[in-house]
Amino acid sequence: MERRGGSWIGGLMLIGLGILLLMQKTGTISFGRWWSLLILIPAVAAFANAWKEYQAAGGRLTGRASIALIGGLLLSTVTAALLLNLDWGWFGPALLLLAGLGIFVRGYADQKRE
Repeated sequence: MERRGGSWIGGLMLIGLGILLLMQKTGTISFGRWWSLLILIPAVAAFANAWKEYQAAGGRLTGRASIALIGGLLLSTVTAALLLNLDWGWFGPALLLLAGLGIFVRGYADQKRE
């Protein structure tokens, strides 16, 4: 039987999340806006993937690494906006700028490779 290194950690995280959400539903605890910190889980995964791609390319920022990096930045920005209850009138355009930057960098990196 092949063992997967992190699958039990993911299972424990889901169990813990389920317990916390049930406790919030019953009124035992109240999260307020702290639930938005859960968005940081895929953000950290995106940053880790960007670092892995960067190292695999010999210290070069490839298209894949830049997309993962921009994805992590987008998710981190959304988390900050939700946590701090910031005006989406400012963060909407900022998110579009980050997404556009990611697409531009990936296109530039792909063109340099050719």
